[in-house]
Amino acid sequence: MSIELIRIPPYHYIHVQDRNSNVTRLECGPQTFIRKDHELITTGNSPMKYIVMQPYFYTFINDPVVRDKDGALIYDTHGQVKVNIGGSQVRTSFEVKEPFPLYPGEQMGQSGALPVVPRNHAIKLQCS
Repeated sequence: MSIELIRIPPYHYIHVQDRNSNVTRLECGPQTFIRKDHELITTGNSPMKYIVMQPYFYTFINDPVVRDKDGALIYDTHGQVKVNIGGSQVRTSFEVKEPFPLYPGEQMGQSGALPVVPRNHAIKLQCS
């Protein structure tokens, strides 16, 4: 039996799979995580950094987690966070003020700067 300690710094996270129940959970820092024999770290050897949204930026999140009308996560009967498979979500710096982790199943897609129309300018849209 070997003990594996993982130091998770602030604004970092790991995904831990419980091989007995096959449920993957999110562990956020700062903490010292002790991996049990029946657990598997699925995010690799080192903790992942939170996603930080710069002002006037956006990012696509593929397969986002499902939330209720109050913004709380929805779990299935086994305790796994529900994921909207095949769906996508756009998160902008206006909506997300704090750095955030990716939950198990979520994937970060395209990201970039929001197009901004300067003062006294316009965008001409044409539909074909």
